[in-house]
Amino acid sequence: MVAVLIALLSSGFWGASDVLGGVAARTSTVLRTTFWVYLGATAAVLLSLLLVDGHWSGPLLTAGLVAGVTNVLGLMAFYAAFASGPMGPMGAIVGATQALVPVVVAVFWRGETLAGMAMAGIAAAVVGGVLIGLAEGRGGGKATLRPIVWAVLAGAFFGATVTALGLAPKDAGLFAPAIELVLGLCILAAIVLVVRASARVDSVLNSIGLTSGTQQSTRRGRIIAPAGGVVLGLANITQILALQAGSLAAVGVVISLYPVTVAILARVFLGEHLEPLHLIGITAALCGCALLALA
Repeated sequence: MVAVLIALLSSGFWGASDVLGGVAARTSTVLRTTFWVYLGATAAVLLSLLLVDGHWSGPLLTAGLVAGVTNVLGLMAFYAAFASGPMGPMGAIVGATQALVPVVVAVFWRGETLAGMAMAGIAAAVVGGVLIGLAEGRGGGKATLRPIVWAVLAGAFFGATVTALGLAPKDAGLFAPAIELVLGLCILAAIVLVVRASARVDSVLNSIGLTSGTQQSTRRGRIIAPAGGVVLGLANITQILALQAGSLAAVGVVISLYPVTVAILARVFLGEHLEPLHLIGITAALCGCALLALA
């Protein structure tokens, strides 16, 4: 139960970070916003290393490096899907795919056995996330094959990130997410430098929405983006603590429920309307979390 509750908290942080990052991206470019968000997250996690003990090892390094690469690839695919397709359905595909990857790895590779109540909880949580995505996408238009492929890839990469961190040694502390974020920050910095040096690369990234937008960021955006990064750092910290305390399958599914937080925060702070389908999806997702906690 403790692991599920920590995972639910992590899911909340992920959703809050997405909202803050989305607001900041409206005042700048996606690539620049992502860099500043990553910078804030990296600083938060590195500072947390002073408070949480951990033991260095080879498997830990491997887990952190794999997570660092897959998370950046996931972010790129995530933004590409949102740039070329309706956000609601794309978010639903990302969340559902992300939830399934840790379950498949846990059951078919690690040999975890899931009770009937746990399976019901996973199913309810995934269905809830999909319903929220469909509610968000009403009136947003139909998706073509390209954004769907991007969304599936984003979910697969994000799921691989959670799985890699979940396979890190239990005594690793926060070293794995620290490695993940430092590597991701380095990759993003390299991309920023390449974009500045190559108009062709800039054009390619602009075509999928990564470098399009306001080239001069506002003061508000420069504050919100790092703040979203700090929240992202908290998401990573609570995520690894949940993975160290519980089942990879259950924790992976609960973490993927960040669309619930996004929908609620968008309603409270951005004035966006919650439809009945939103409420049904949120209820299903929370019921799924309750079943997983009881299991």
